Amino acid sequence: MSQELRRRKTGNVAPSSPGVVFDDAANSGLRASSMLDASPTLHGEAMKLHLPVLYAICPDFLQGLIQSIWCFSSMRPQWKKRYLILVGGFLYKFASNTSTQPKGSPVAVNAVDVHVVEIMEDDEELRGVTMPSGYEGIVCVSSLRKKQYYALASREDADLWVTSLRERRHETIRRSMGHAANMPYPNAWAHFDSLASSLVKRKERIRKRLQEVSARDMDVAAGSMPRGYFG
Repeated sequence: MSQELRRRKTGNVAPSSPGVVFDDAANSGLRASSMLDASPTLHGEAMKLHLPVLYAICPDFLQGLIQSIWCFSSMRPQWKKRYLILVGGFLYKFASNTSTQPKGSPVAVNAVDVHVVEIMEDDEELRGVTMPSGYEGIVCVSSLRKKQYYALASREDADLWVTSLRERRHETIRRSMGHAANMPYPNAWAHFDSLASSLVKRKERIRKRLQEVSARDMDVAAGSMPRGYFG
């Protein structure tokens, strides 16, 4: 395949992974190297699409202007290289396979829908977006809050990621319902799941605090505006 991918079936994984070293020096403890040592379901390079908020809400004709005028380059969609690791109940994205911290929040696989994007123009968020050079497949990972798009080197790679994510989603849901008691689950995976859940909760608390601060600032700004005669 055009991209080095490593995949293994959960049923063949030993219940523990001796030799995995966890580095408590990092803030989250989620190091890419430790995950790769824990025999993840799948891992490999991808390009993640970053859509600026202003670009996403612009009508098509304004998006066309942003794409064509150089001074708006910071507002254009950008593809950024990431290293994806699917292990346990989460999908992680790193800057590289040696990173000591994941980028953004880990994605819980039991709460996502995933599919291969067949025609970019049929997806509203991808209209006007150009496929990065050297990549031939796009995977959409969507949750209640947002969609994430990843470009893969080939359509086969994209299909493999979709299949693997769907399998992990199915197995994670079965385990949460108590239907997988006889299926071995590596201790290392359970450890990463615990760290990921803590990180997601921490980031969610930070997000809510920022929203509260922003709302207070807007209230203060509105209160300081001059009022009319009947105000």
